[in-house]
Amino acid sequence: MSEFELKFELRNVPIGELVENVGQIPNVPKNPRKITKERMAALIKSIKESPEMEKLNEIIVYPYDGKMVAVSGNHRLRARRELGWPVALCKVLDENTPAEKLREYVLKENMLYAQNDEDIMKNLWSEDAMKWDVPLSMQQQKVTEYSRKIESPVYVPTGETIEGPSALYDESEVKDLEYHIKAADIPEDVRDMLLKSAQRFRKFDFSKVAEYYSQCEDPVIRALMERTAMVIVDFKQAIENGFVVLTDEITQEYLREYEE
Repeated sequence: MSEFELKFELRNVPIGELVENVGQIPNVPKNPRKITKERMAALIKSIKESPEMEKLNEIIVYPYDGKMVAVSGNHRLRARRELGWPVALCKVLDENTPAEKLREYVLKENMLYAQNDEDIMKNLWSEDAMKWDVPLSMQQQKVTEYSRKIESPVYVPTGETIEGPSALYDESEVKDLEYHIKAADIPEDVRDMLLKSAQRFRKFDFSKVAEYYSQCEDPVIRALMERTAMVIVDFKQAIENGFVVLTDEITQEYLREYEE
């Protein structure tokens, strides 16, 4: 793309004219960021306590179909709406801004490049963090919400008819990520790595997986489902393969039992 000249106008826009980006602009997907109820409540509290910060972090909008679509700041818009603000300070992009640039802004404005140094947060910022309810750990939970807690729920087949493998998972988030990765101006080897990583966001319905497994008569498919840990039938084997992690105390009891 040739050199682009950014044009925008800074102005207060009535809340009623502002809408969130849900994919209504042609060739511009919805914003990729999500937020938990707890973090949304914290955002609302933060804005209520420090409304003047709006002047430091305006909502970026694009005029479309009689509305102002939030390219960046969807959650801040929701917070202001819930607080009953009549207007919000916005950077209004020129209506001739190309869709390719809008996609770029959506992706880059909603991407986190850095995280807080935990030692500095705990040693130098802890009192302020407690005063303003800012988590000491600012690593985002959006991406995968990693946890050391491991749960192994038991799914009991009920006889529900499963049409086929495609009914076992939802890959809408994978497709959304793939779209953004392919549209980004990044090296091919990085793109390939990110496309592979995006596959982690395919969401399996393990109750349906259990149904499918119970109805499958092909021993090869069943064995491969066990080997890939889609189903865990042999608990001892699951522990040996690292699919289930026990606490040290339980591990010792487990080993003593099997030694005997």
